[in-house]
Amino acid sequence: MIRCFFVIYKIALLSVALQQPQRYRARVAYDGAGFHGFQLQPEGKRTVQGCLEDVLGQRLGQSVRLVGAGRTDTGVHARGQAIHFDLHSPLSEPLSQIEHSINAMLPTDVCLWNLSLAPTDDTETAQPSQQYLWNVLYNSVGKLYSYRLCLAPVMSPLERHHRWHPDSLHGKAVDIPLLQRLLNYYEGTHDFRAFAGALEANQRRSGRTVSTVRTVYSANWIVEDESLGYYRIEFHLQGALYKQVRNMVGTAIDASRSIITEEAFLDLLHGSSATIENDHLPKKQQKRREDNKSKPAPPQGLTLEHVYFDEEEF
Repeated sequence: MIRCFFVIYKIALLSVALQQPQRYRARVAYDGAGFHGFQLQPEGKRTVQGCLEDVLGQRLGQSVRLVGAGRTDTGVHARGQAIHFDLHSPLSEPLSQIEHSINAMLPTDVCLWNLSLAPTDDTETAQPSQQYLWNVLYNSVGKLYSYRLCLAPVMSPLERHHRWHPDSLHGKAVDIPLLQRLLNYYEGTHDFRAFAGALEANQRRSGRTVSTVRTVYSANWIVEDESLGYYRIEFHLQGALYKQVRNMVGTAIDASRSIITEEAFLDLLHGSSATIENDHLPKKQQKRREDNKSKPAPPQGLTLEHVYFDEEEF
């Protein structure tokens, strides 16, 4: 009787294991100019996720729902986006062959590479029904964003989908040394509530409170071509709030052009804590997005360059 029970139990475990989906992962690059963002949208709007799911479904012969590491907005680009998706019928062909045919089917403004099996928990203590699948959201350890600018009097129209030309606004030039100093203030762990877009609306929609504390590992100013006025800002972050990077760029550009003062900039980032020297002085509440009058930088200058994971090979 006991032996029969264990046989049934093992058969049940095997059945559950066979039903476990196989998770795959890949890198994705796209030119965001022709997409309404990464995430699926209603009313048949063209998105990166929708385009990939359609082609993957056709090529693999089964329905595919993928998850991306970042939900980039309309017009935002990516060079090292990461995705994962689950399949109940494992792939029998070489992944390199599948990857090649998928790219042949995809439109020219998006491509996929590094298609591979996602890691699972292969420890001896893991049960077949309790395997911990690798997750593109929870296993990422950082992201690298770049924002490209043109600070010359005139920008080539060929750059209009990939670079912002702020000097065309208000007739005020960017003070580059001041801008570099402002970018340094972003580094470290701060409450970025004043740089978070649609925070309250997103919290109402999701029904959960989102922490606005984020860590910026580095914020670097890079000269691409000084003769053309081409520069870029690179942000290495732990993770970003909705429109955080674009709000950070827009606010820093405004301060570097004296549209807002450096003190006002610091107040948005630190609240009154930047000027508090004695513990007995009262602290004001952290500034909110509505306190920040700077508009987010346009989407076309922003690129998700890379999503970092513990496994360097991916």
